[in-house]
Amino acid sequence: LSNAQSKPHSRVPLTTIIVNNGGGAIFSFLPIAKHGQDVGFEEFWGTPTKSISFRKWADAFGLPYRYANSFESFREAYRSSLLSGRPEIIEARVIDRSKNVDIHQRITSTAIQFVTKLVSETSSDECDLSLNTRINLPIKRYTNENISKGSNRSKTLLLIHGWMGDKSEWDLVGAELVKDLPHEWDIISIDLPGHGEAPYILSPIQQMMRTALSLNSFHENADFCSSGKFSIDAMAKAVCNSLQNDHGIKSLDAIAGYSLGGRIALAMNRLCLTNTDMNAPQQDNDNKLITKQ
Repeated sequence: LSNAQSKPHSRVPLTTIIVNNGGGAIFSFLPIAKHGQDVGFEEFWGTPTKSISFRKWADAFGLPYRYANSFESFREAYRSSLLSGRPEIIEARVIDRSKNVDIHQRITSTAIQFVTKLVSETSSDECDLSLNTRINLPIKRYTNENISKGSNRSKTLLLIHGWMGDKSEWDLVGAELVKDLPHEWDIISIDLPGHGEAPYILSPIQQMMRTALSLNSFHENADFCSSGKFSIDAMAKAVCNSLQNDHGIKSLDAIAGYSLGGRIALAMNRLCLTNTDMNAPQQDNDNKLITKQ
């Protein structure tokens, strides 16, 4: 305003728009607004502008003033100000605070309904989480070509990759292990849920949108998700289930994992594995594997 008040030939043709919403309208969205005069909301938060004359402000700086209370009048005032080539002030009077909150709530509600419908359809490559985490997780076996396929393998080593990885990350290690370990070892790596060739647990785009918008109720009843999020325990149980039900692996003698795989290995030991004699009956829990002493 000080620049706009300077000599006419040095004035910047700046159009200043005052959006007059009757005070601190943004505070009407806060929970305190519902308490009204009990907390002096109008005085301390609303800060009403009824007693303020922006026209007199403009006059005090010797600046032209325009008033608009509709879209049409604002468009005309703004157009005229730009064409004038001089600094001006436009007061744009908008809807009152209560109506503003109501309109925003209706827009939010409509947007949530639209997005919920848009992203609630599962894609064909998604995993059905209603199956009690019975997800077929691909595995890879590392074998020595010099050993016949019928050779007896009495021990099993499971290799678990880290976050954003897949079972192929163990290829170099697996190749060395088949050389160094006795032939009785069955060495396998596995794709964790949502990694590698495993089924998607959450669709790539749709569920990211749901998570960003806090619309995770779509999978809220699934065993695999906890409040719409992955959990280490759920992933560990999924690995145990797949090894038993899809690949016929009833016991593990060792597990190696890094990063996320290391945490899942610890969870498997806590949730799915029992240090039991192989001749003893297996527990009824479907998530239980047996490890040798």
